[in-house]
Amino acid sequence: SHNLENKPLWNTEAGWFKPKPFPSDRLGAAYVARSYILNWARGVRRFYWYAWDNIQFMSLHTVEPDFKTLKPAAIAYEEVRKWLVGAKMTYCQSDSQKTWTCKLTRDGDYTAYVIWNPNEQLNFQIPQDWQVKEVRDLEGASQKFHDAKSVEIGPLPLLLEDVVS
Repeated sequence: SHNLENKPLWNTEAGWFKPKPFPSDRLGAAYVARSYILNWARGVRRFYWYAWDNIQFMSLHTVEPDFKTLKPAAIAYEEVRKWLVGAKMTYCQSDSQKTWTCKLTRDGDYTAYVIWNPNEQLNFQIPQDWQVKEVRDLEGASQKFHDAKSVEIGPLPLLLEDVVS
């Protein structure tokens, strides 16, 4: 109604204030990663994690009290940045089990899938046409896949790639 549909959408203040303390560093990493992935999937052009180093105010911390040592949420941020920057997201959707699948492509016939389930650990059956050769986690670790048919997923997103780095 205000002719703003062609304006870029920004989310300039996301973070986590309560509960205090936050349930776990691992869950914090999952929330940060999923926030960036889902904001991008919904067309948000800029997304900012608020109070990155304010450990007094926020409950989901990205740094230790020394303000230098990165916590899992900050490491997850960097890893997801590597996954998304320069990629195109073809789709991002959840299924009836609440498992999210986001397809990424890059020039040179690169295809990858970001997958997670926010509610439970489960055995995800990898579609044969995905041709997964490597899986990356939010810590930056990778595991080569040799004819794998499934992978364990949970709240932390994984990147399933069709190439080996």
